[in-house]
Amino acid sequence: MTYLHELFGQVAGSLLRNKLRSVLTMAGIAWGLASIVLIVAMGDGFKEGQKTNMKGLGQDIVILFGGRTEFQAGGQRAGRRIRLNYADVENIRREAYLVKSAAAELQGNVRANSPFNSGSFEISGVEAHFPDMRTLPIAAGTEGSVAFAK
Repeated sequence: MTYLHELFGQVAGSLLRNKLRSVLTMAGIAWGLASIVLIVAMGDGFKEGQKTNMKGLGQDIVILFGGRTEFQAGGQRAGRRIRLNYADVENIRREAYLVKSAAAELQGNVRANSPFNSGSFEISGVEAHFPDMRTLPIAAGTEGSVAFAK
């Protein structure tokens, strides 16, 4: 008991003798803890935001895009452009037995003119079963014609 009393006495005496050092040390510890809590909270918030954004794509989904080859293959040069077409979607449906469903999506820009106005608009065309694969809210439409909400 006297040992603890003596220990606390020494600690209190040391803190009172070095007030500025004690305050700066406590401030540094508080600042470090606050910054760690802030960084962890930001990371968790970012992770939850990404989960929410990814739910908009759909569950268990793979999206393929065309691109460029990295290596020379089959006698063809490296860096050549690969374009996907509807035959690729049909091949995936026919030959990839683990794929539950596949849908084509076409995107592009269309220029529209009228006697009163003109503009360039981004369009996206999809197959009828596309909404079954993606988690997109439907704003309006009928079978064969659907508009997705942004």
